[in-house]
This record gives sequence, structure tokens and C-alpha cells, in this order.
Amino acid sequence: MNDIFIDLSLKRINDEELYSLENVLKEVKCAILLGMPGSGKTTLLQHFEKMNSANTEYFPIRDFGNISITLSPGIQYLLLDGLDEFRNTNADKISALTKIANQIQQIDRENLHIVISCREMDWFGDTDTNSLRRYLKTEATIFYVQPLNEEQKKSLADQLHLPTDFISSFHQSGFLDNPQLFTMLADLYRKDANIILKSKFELYQKFVELAKEQNKGNTLNGINNIETDEFFKDAGYIAFYYMFANASIDEALLGEISSKEKGYLQDRLEIVIKSALFSEGRFIHRTIAEYLCAHFLYHQKIQKEKWSIDRIKVLLAPQGIVFTELRGVYSWLCAFSQDKSLFEID
Repeated sequence: MNDIFIDLSLKRINDEELYSLENVLKEVKCAILLGMPGSGKTTLLQHFEKMNSANTEYFPIRDFGNISITLSPGIQYLLLDGLDEFRNTNADKISALTKIANQIQQIDRENLHIVISCREMDWFGDTDTNSLRRYLKTEATIFYVQPLNEEQKKSLADQLHLPTDFISSFHQSGFLDNPQLFTMLADLYRKDANIILKSKFELYQKFVELAKEQNKGNTLNGINNIETDEFFKDAGYIAFYYMFANASIDEALLGEISSKEKGYLQDRLEIVIKSALFSEGRFIHRTIAEYLCAHFLYHQKIQKEKWSIDRIKVLLAPQGIVFTELRGVYSWLCAFSQDKSLFEID
């Protein structure tokens, strides 16, 4: 899976011309790469570094913003990924970008070209653009990741070794434009070529169920068998801490959050993080964590523990505005609960 790659198309606002990341880096000194969740921003940046390792450095912004960086003399391109996730760790969301811009300024490299990626909904428009201009003394150019076109879909299907009728079977599903949803659907299709999915909601549910079945600890050791409901509960519990505490997922964290009284057993949590939902101490994608966190809040907190909707609002939108980094969780929670008062906020 790590070798699968699609060279995504990028576009500037009010400009019909399509760009590759390579073209962008040659043309502008500071580029902002905006895209929807799962649109392929991280994969695009990581692949560019892999192919240009001699002159390129890639950093998750949450790391870049918290450590001292020294670039080797040959580095020409600095790729900073996930501004939205770094904002998750900072109480002052606007100053988060100021901190990053100041960090870049300290590098003091005249010919350095920079790309900063961010979810579209987490980019603060002129406020962010002005912050970069003030510190970097250059204008940031915004590029949007485009949905997969028909040629790119075919290429991705070929790389995933899918049959020729895969694309036509799901052409109207709305899933094939997004690389993440495309690959999730492909995993489900391999198990059941006749699968019918009516919504993104159902796609995520089935994908989590499949990850449970692929859990090595679950399939190889009968004594560790976990029921589907328990798997969702435990994975959601982990997702809750991942989203709200920005915690790395390791045995130390599981030891801290496990509780026999509440039914969260450490040995079972350790089995869950060995599933296909996780990789290197993180969820394979933030949207998976958002979905599971919302599932946990709805099924465990609202339905089982009888949390009120007002309490949920205080958690996610204490002043009537949803925290930027929790919009994904909030959206999923609206889908689970169908509560009109939640829809009215955002």
C-alpha cells in the first residue's frame, strides 16, 4: 500500500489551470495546500520528499512547531503537513500559525520554498495569509487539491489490482472522488464484491467492522475474541483521548486510561490498537478517529450514561461555536444523533 501513489491535481482559485506539486514548488516560494479530509495531502507531500530526499524535508507541523529545526545546506523545499492538527494543540488557534511562521523565519534560508497543508475548513483565510506575509515577507499562494478525475481513478484502481468493473459499479456512490474513501471502499469490495453502501456513514461503519476482523490478536488467539460492539466501544474510547488530549497511542497511554470499573481493560485495548485502524501509534487517518470518537460519545455517553445534549454542547462548542479541530467529530455526532439543536449550532 505504501507504494500506491496518484499525482494529484492542484488548482488556484479563479484559475482553471491544473498544477502538480512539482510545478507549484518551482513557481511560488510559499504555497498553502488546502483539501478536504482524505483528499491525499499527506501522501502527496510524503511522496515528493521520498522522490526528492536530497533537497527536501517533510515535517508534520505538530512536530515542527515544538522542536528546534536545523536544515542541512542542500535543502530547498520544506513541506509542513497538517496545520489543522497543530491548532489542536494550541489554545490560541491564530497564534499557532504565527508560531510556525516565526519558526520558519528562524531558519533564515533565502531560497527555501515552503508548502503548508491544511484542511480547507480549518484555514482562516486572510487572517492566516496576513500572518505569513508579516513574518515571511512573502505572499502565500493558495492551491486546492482537486477530486480524482477519471484517469486518476483508473490508475488508482489498477494499482489496487481491482477489476475493471469496480469504477463503473460505484460510479454514482460519491466515494471515488476522494482517495481515502476510494481505498476504504476497495478494502470492503475485496471482501464482498456485491457490497451495497448507501452513505459515507455506512462506509465507515463497515470499514471499522472489517478492521476488527483483520485484527491479528482477534483472529489468532480465541481467548482474546472481541465482540463487534466491544471493539467499537474500545476503539471509540481510544479515539476520544486521541482527539481531545492529542495523545500518542501506546501502551503507556493505555495503562493510564484503562479502567476495570468502567469496562476498559488494558489487555483488550492493546488488542484493539493492533488492528488495521492504527499505524505507528496513530489512527491511520484522522477521519477514522473522528468517526469513532463521535460513535463513542453517542452510544456510550448519550445513550448509555445519559449525558444530556447540553453537556455535549459544552464539551464541543462551549460558547456556541464548535472548536475548529473538532468539527469532524461534531459532524459525525450530528449524523448519529439527528438532534436538531446540534444542527442549529453548526
